[in-house]
Amino acid sequence: MTLTEMSERRAQIVADAESILNRAEAESRALNEEEVQRYDTLFAEAKSLRDTIERRQRLTDEERSLEISTGRRVETTRVPTSDTLRSFLTGAERELDFDLRALSFAATEGGELVPDGFVPRIERGMKAFGGVREVASILRTDSGIDLPWPTSDDTGNKGVLVTPNQLRTELDAAFSFKTLKAYSFSSGIIRVPFELIEDAGVDIEGELGDMLGERLGRVLAEHYATGTGTDQPEGIATAAAAGPTQTTLGAVTYDELTEILHSVDPAHRANARWLFNDQTLKALRQLKDNDGNPLFTRGSMADGAPETILGKPYTIVQELDDLDEASGRAIIFGDLKKLKVREVRSIRLQKLSERYAEYGQVALLGHMRADSRLIDPGARAVKAFVNAAS
Repeated sequence: MTLTEMSERRAQIVADAESILNRAEAESRALNEEEVQRYDTLFAEAKSLRDTIERRQRLTDEERSLEISTGRRVETTRVPTSDTLRSFLTGAERELDFDLRALSFAATEGGELVPDGFVPRIERGMKAFGGVREVASILRTDSGIDLPWPTSDDTGNKGVLVTPNQLRTELDAAFSFKTLKAYSFSSGIIRVPFELIEDAGVDIEGELGDMLGERLGRVLAEHYATGTGTDQPEGIATAAAAGPTQTTLGAVTYDELTEILHSVDPAHRANARWLFNDQTLKALRQLKDNDGNPLFTRGSMADGAPETILGKPYTIVQELDDLDEASGRAIIFGDLKKLKVREVRSIRLQKLSERYAEYGQVALLGHMRADSRLIDPGARAVKAFVNAAS
């Protein structure tokens, strides 16, 4: 397993362990025996991976040192460390770029060890608000130039049975394009007290990482879910084809859920999942089929099986409409990998040294570029449950 793979695995383990605690906290209860066992197992695995990553990184650093001593050129990628951040905050530089590709692993080739408290905390903060982002296809690019994505609805064509020497007929495919752009997003101004910068005992990487991740996570989550697609990303709720319409505003029935599920083409249903907000989940947990069996199936901590609705997993997206919002879109179902999220890989930190100097503060701005588009030619892979008009 490579350093990248180990670090990605460690990040996933930490997220899984965190979800155990969050679920119990949301239900105002202590961890049960199964959850305690699962949490301890995850924690032990994460610690083991961290130790392995550190050992591998020390070896990489030593090999790089040997390369330098022999006169070979070493390519480096600058990533933030504690000293880098503090030097940036107190020095003359006004901008600092770091690679978004480093969000999920511990080191970059030729670079220094990324501190646990900074870049991974940005990713964790973005995940906390990134329901759609967590299930979409993420494309990370070096630049922000327009990225055309070809689409073709070829479902009306099929091959033919032929005999020897028979003329083969032409079946042309009609192609079109959707363009992924790179819209700019800002964290807004973050005011950092000088005391926080100067105090070496303060987890400045963690504090700034949380703030940047949560702020960028909130605005990206909103646009990936409900963006209009005009001069901004196209949200999944906006782009999804209309499926069944709600009969009674504020409610959803077993029959309606079945209609939503079967509105998605069977070819795309195997990897499909539900999207809805927490209030809709509450309503769905109370639903039963015609035989009185709950539609909601609790997952298993032991084997990692997810909670499901009608046998399909779900993801909470708080930005989606409630069931009682007239003509809203409260439930999305389908193969969500059809949503392409394009993120330019670098996040830029901009420093405003003088603006709040009289308050004993340095101001920071985080900048990121991204876009999203649903690639679903034929509108068969993703469907939206449309609320009643009144």
